Amino acid sequence: MKRGWLLAAVLVAAAGRLLLQNAALPPYAGMDEVYHVARLAFVLQEGRDPNIREHSIPPYLHASTLNAPGALPSFGLLGEKWPAFVRERKAVLVDRELTAADLRPYQQPNYEAQQAPLYYRVVAPFAHLLPHRTPIRELQLWRLLSVFFALVTVWATARIGEHFYGSRGVLAALLLPMLPTWLTLVIRAGNDGLACALLACALMMTIRGGPVAIEALMWAAALATKLYTWPVLIVALFFWVRRAGSPAGPMSMLDRLESRSYICLGACALSVGLTVTFLATHTRNPIGLFGFDAPQNVGAGFSRPGPAETSLHVPIAYGEMLKITLASAVWTSGQHADALRLPGMLLYALPLIAVILLGLARAPQRKLVLVALATFGAAQIVNAAAFVRQAHAAGIALPLGGKEGWYWYALAPLLVAIVFPRTPLKSVALWLFVWDVVINQCQLFGDFAGATSPATPSFLFRWGPMQAPHFSLEGIGVGPFAGALFWLSLVHAAATLAAFRIESANDR
Repeated sequence: MKRGWLLAAVLVAAAGRLLLQNAALPPYAGMDEVYHVARLAFVLQEGRDPNIREHSIPPYLHASTLNAPGALPSFGLLGEKWPAFVRERKAVLVDRELTAADLRPYQQPNYEAQQAPLYYRVVAPFAHLLPHRTPIRELQLWRLLSVFFALVTVWATARIGEHFYGSRGVLAALLLPMLPTWLTLVIRAGNDGLACALLACALMMTIRGGPVAIEALMWAAALATKLYTWPVLIVALFFWVRRAGSPAGPMSMLDRLESRSYICLGACALSVGLTVTFLATHTRNPIGLFGFDAPQNVGAGFSRPGPAETSLHVPIAYGEMLKITLASAVWTSGQHADALRLPGMLLYALPLIAVILLGLARAPQRKLVLVALATFGAAQIVNAAAFVRQAHAAGIALPLGGKEGWYWYALAPLLVAIVFPRTPLKSVALWLFVWDVVINQCQLFGDFAGATSPATPSFLFRWGPMQAPHFSLEGIGVGPFAGALFWLSLVHAAATLAAFRIESANDR
C-alpha cells in the first residue's frame, strides 16, 4: 500500500491522542499557562507586547490566579487544594462573556513578558474570530492551536523518519504523542507548541531539502519563538557542511558552506538580532529570562523571592535541582511536578532509556543526535548557572529556574525519527501505549477529577489511589469532547493498529 496511507493513519492516531489530552485538561493547567494566557490577552487587547515592568494581567485572569469566587479556577495554582476545590464547587467550570471591567485596568506585571514575541503576535489575534469572548472559549481556541502545532510536529517527525528509514521512519512518529512529558510540553496554551513545530519543520527542511526561502524562514521563526531552539542550529550546521561535500584541500567550515546555507545563516542572524533587541528593550537583559537579570533586580517587578541585597550565604541545593530536573523529564503535571514515585520512575524510564541506547548504537546518524544532545545540554547548564547566580544573590537554596527537564523534549522529534526506528518498534510502542494509559487515563485524569490525594499514595504515584480509566471529564475538562474521552481513546488505538498493519503490508 502507498506510504501516504501510512502517514494518514499516523496523523489520525496523533490527532486522537492530542485531542484526548486537550479535552481532559482543566483550566490553566500548570507550567504557567494562566500567565501565557494573560500575555495573549494583553496582546489581543492592546495590539502590542507588554514589558516586564508594567502591569499587564487583565482583571479576570488576575482573579483566576487568586482562584476568586466567580472566576475560572487555575488547576495548576491550586495544586494540592484541587481535590477539595472540586468537592466543594457545584460547578468547576464557570463562564460568562467578558465585560469592559474584566479587561482593564491591568493588575500586576507578568513574568511571561520575558518571552520572545512571535508566538503571542501570531496566536492572540485568532481570538478576534470568537463571536463572544469568554474565558473558556478563548482558552479552548488557543489550546486547539497548540494541538494543531503539535500535529504539525508529528508530521515533520514522520517526514524526517521517512528520509532515513522509509515507512518504518514514518511509523516511528506514532511514538511522539505517547510520551507523557512531550504532551505536557506542547498541549497547553503557551509558546512551546509553536516552538516545537517550527523547530521540527526547520529540521525537516534542512534534512530533506526544499526551497531555501522556506528553510530559512522556518529556522528564523523557530529562533524567534523560544530560547531553547537556538542550540539545535548545530544540527543544521552539520547538514549544511555535509551537503557541501568533502573539501579538495584544507578548508575552514565556513569556506565549505553553500550559498543556500549562507542564506539560512543570514536569516537566523537577523532573527536572533531582532529578538535580542526586542528582549533588551522589553525586559532587563538581552536574553529576556529573569535568571540573567542583574543580581540587584532579583524579585523586581513580580512576585519572586528576594531581596538581592541579602548578606546571608545559603548553600545551593544542587541535589534537589538535579532531582527536579530528572523527575520533570520523566513526567511533568499540573499539581505535582514529580507525580511518579521512584519505583514508578524506574519502571517506566529505565527500559525506555535502554531502548534509546540500543537505538543510538544501531543508528547511522547517532553522531548527529549526540551532538544535538550535547549542545542542548551545554545550553541548559548555562541556564542553570544563571539561576544559581541569582539564588546566591537572593539568599535562597533552591534556584527559581534552571531545572526544567521537560525542555529536553524539544529534541524529541530528532530522537524519535532517527533512533526509535532502529529499535523493536512494536514492543516500544506497546510499552509506551500501556504507560500512556496508566500515567494519563488512570492517574492524571483521576487527578483532574479530584479523585486522588497525596494522603493516599499508591506504589507508582505520590497521589492515589490508582483509578480505572476515566472516559468522561465533562464539567472539568475545558476542551471540546470532554465527555467523549472513550471515543478519542478508541480513535487513537484503532489508528495506531491500522498504521502498524499498513507498514507491515508495505514491507511485503
